[in-house]
Amino acid sequence: MHKISALALLAISAAVPTLAQSQSSVTVYGIVDAAVRTQSGLTAGYAGTPKNTTVLNSGVGPTSRWGLRGQEDLGGGLKATFNLESTLGVDAGNSGSAAGFFDRAAVLGLAGNWGAVTAGRQNTLVADSIVFSDPIGMRFAGMNPNIQVTSLTGHRLGIEYGATNTNAASNRVNNSIKYSGTFGGLTARAMYSFGESAASTTRQDSKGLGLNYVVGDLALTSAYTQFHDANGLELDAATVGGAWKTGNLRLMLNYGRNQGDTTTT
Repeated sequence: MHKISALALLAISAAVPTLAQSQSSVTVYGIVDAAVRTQSGLTAGYAGTPKNTTVLNSGVGPTSRWGLRGQEDLGGGLKATFNLESTLGVDAGNSGSAAGFFDRAAVLGLAGNWGAVTAGRQNTLVADSIVFSDPIGMRFAGMNPNIQVTSLTGHRLGIEYGATNTNAASNRVNNSIKYSGTFGGLTARAMYSFGESAASTTRQDSKGLGLNYVVGDLALTSAYTQFHDANGLELDAATVGGAWKTGNLRLMLNYGRNQGDTTTT
């Protein structure tokens, strides 16, 4: 059985801005980012080329997006939540991607003192985990190894691992249920995505576990996710990271590894 493995390791520091309105029941938010870039050895789609390319790209730094986020108090400490989020193509004036119109999130949830459960299309636990320890704050998605390799945003194996609507990425999955609960400094996470295949319950499914721990200025994060394609081929992804702050200095470190079956022989 032929396998492909990949590693990602990086350690520097940055922060990400957040755009939102007020503490209302529904919030409209977004990021609009565009840049003109001249690059050598890469096309606009980050494929290899012996030539130079000058392009206007959307979301070169933080990914351009727009979305709706809301919550409703149900009483008794419970609240209903939702989040719809779409990629925004500033350069071409489009929204969404081949993965769907609300390609970044389409989630309905219930939250309380016991934690939160969300259902729909959402980030995998590995993709969630690197947010805490990516040294450059989840920027430069097309070239950031934590995003492209560790979170499987760009595995480009030509196989749809999990119910993702694409054969190039496995950082978000459809038909999923995710639980997250915080108990003191420990946050436990679990997730399962139904493959919805008539052939087998393990075809096109994914499942994962994650743990975060925060104490003082130290934060640790870890996650594992396993995917299957329509033929039962398996892709495994794992990450471990941490962040530590002292004074004005913040150190961040992340290690990621993934391994995928590309043939049945």
